[in-house]
Amino acid sequence: LIYPTDPANIKTENNPGYLMQANNSLYQYYSALLKYKKVFAEEHNFDFMIGLNAEKWNTNYLTTARENFQDDGVYDLGLASGAQGNSGGKAHNGTFSYIAKVNYNYKEKYLVEFMGRRDGNSKFAEGHKFSNFGSMSLGWVFTQESFMQPVTSVLDFGKIRFSYGTSGNDAGLGNYDYVSTVNTGSFILGYPATSHVSSSLNNSGLISYTRTWERVGQKNVGLDLAFLSNRLTASFDYFVKDNNGMLSNVTYPSVLGGTAPKTNSGHLNVKGWEISLGWRD
Repeated sequence: LIYPTDPANIKTENNPGYLMQANNSLYQYYSALLKYKKVFAEEHNFDFMIGLNAEKWNTNYLTTARENFQDDGVYDLGLASGAQGNSGGKAHNGTFSYIAKVNYNYKEKYLVEFMGRRDGNSKFAEGHKFSNFGSMSLGWVFTQESFMQPVTSVLDFGKIRFSYGTSGNDAGLGNYDYVSTVNTGSFILGYPATSHVSSSLNNSGLISYTRTWERVGQKNVGLDLAFLSNRLTASFDYFVKDNNGMLSNVTYPSVLGGTAPKTNSGHLNVKGWEISLGWRD
């Protein structure tokens, strides 16, 4: 039989059946940025940027099914005599960010960038939706220095760079994991048998109000080189990635009576290096 909470569950023995599904998704993106660029004394180059970004996802679905058609080649919901089921729902989530960035370079030789942002996410409870993140990077184009002139016939470009930054992550979270939701269904009871509505707490009501963004910090040191009129390029990077407060599941004794929600209880540290060579004619 069809179950009201799962109309798509049409049993083979009750075919022919008829199933209709309608899904609608709407994605909205908004961005407002203000940029300003200024050069002082033909040597000091500044770039400023402030702004905000917003994203929103909306989904709606509707499903209905009927069973036991008279197989005359005409299929319509109103022609079935068997069980019927209907379901539907909708969901939404969104993010909102404030952003500010400053770039400075002196004669394209010494490079500095600072960036800050405040990110909000609807998947977290009130008081924990927003968190602050930032990054900075430094660069030195040492081939612009006068003491490097004797080798510039072979070494066209050389830069040392360093960066550090933090960002947020909400991996693995549902849209409404921070609230106690209710499951509804039906059951058969009485004589004559009649259908009754039933309800229960989803996940036994176990939720987290204090869960918030994962904080992913990454340090990077790199070297970029170019030789032979920029035909031969090489780069090297060493990085350390540290994920603090990683959203993860914790196993508790079965007497808890339900599955515990994801919390900021994980930690992941990754180190590595990368080298690349390229040739271009």
